[in-house]
Amino acid sequence: MKNNLLLMIKLDNIDIQILELLQDDGRLMYKDIAKRIGVSLPTVKNRIKRLSDLGVIKKFTVIIDPEKILGKVRSLIYIQTEPSSLEELVKLLSNMKEVREIFITAGSYSLVLKVEVRSLNELGELIYKKLSEIKGINSYSHLIITKVIKEEFGASVEVNDTLFFKCDFCNSPILGKPYIEFIRGGKYYFHSKDCAEAYKERISKN
Repeated sequence: MKNNLLLMIKLDNIDIQILELLQDDGRLMYKDIAKRIGVSLPTVKNRIKRLSDLGVIKKFTVIIDPEKILGKVRSLIYIQTEPSSLEELVKLLSNMKEVREIFITAGSYSLVLKVEVRSLNELGELIYKKLSEIKGINSYSHLIITKVIKEEFGASVEVNDTLFFKCDFCNSPILGKPYIEFIRGGKYYFHSKDCAEAYKERISKN
């Protein structure tokens, strides 16, 4: 019989300290982490492996500052849509290379997009041509980001925070055992192989 329980796991103080150190500097060596938090080297290795296996640590990467790249333009786009159009619209927007982040929101707007383009002309083309032709968008507005004052990556974590698995394709909670695949150096969790294949097809277009 299939297990339909939502798998949940709590973080302890050691997990939190490791995550905070790695979010601050992903290049830290295991021995340095062990020394800073006062645990053994095997403990650090095992905890990082466990956090990676759980999908808490998705991958180790480099964060590029777009403000250092001449000509980069970033913008927030606010979109109103009908609930019945939301799922299909999210899939379509996810395949657009200019769209870096998508947030489903409650309030005046259904979605908030964070986009990045190479010029104001490209931003205008994205907003007034590409978005205006998409069915399901009732209205939209945008703001151009002129300066970033604070930008934190990752997530804030505290002791006893509860983890649960979400499908990396459809973002809904996974019941029972997740289907796991390694894609582009990261570990991803899905409801099934079908979700994994759909996710790989989506990112192949980016």
